[in-house]
Amino acid sequence: MKPIIPIIIIVVGVAISFFAIIRLLKFTNDLSEKIQELNELFSSDAFLLHKELREELDELNFSYYEILERQDERITELEMSEVSPLATEETVRSLDSDANPSVTLSGANDSERSRMGLDDTENTTNARVLAMYKDGKSKEDIAVELDLGIGMVETICSLYGK
Repeated sequence: MKPIIPIIIIVVGVAISFFAIIRLLKFTNDLSEKIQELNELFSSDAFLLHKELREELDELNFSYYEILERQDERITELEMSEVSPLATEETVRSLDSDANPSVTLSGANDSERSRMGLDDTENTTNARVLAMYKDGKSKEDIAVELDLGIGMVETICSLYGK
């Protein structure tokens, strides 16, 4: 009986090894199929569209934060500076001109404009974007023509174009 025990141990070991190899092959086959499915998903039109939309959303978010940061800087400058009654009236008009770019600060000189955080090129850009948008141009065409991001154009149109 003694020679049978080592043979049984060897047969059981071979069976366990064979079973492990079969399980390992099944696992690698399943893994390979999942990798192939992921590759197909990543190269699909729906995924590429999702990626493009996500990038546009990120650009819009960046534009919104940029605008909010500029407005916050303007408010901080106004709060920190001692503003005369005349400058306060001009500040109110400047905030109105931000809401409606066709309104300008005719009474403010260059030093008052820079102190209040106003930028002529910014108001000019806003006015140009709105004029082109009202003329019926698409936001994408405006962005290309003025060399602006589509997010910036959409932000200007949504904030100032009513």
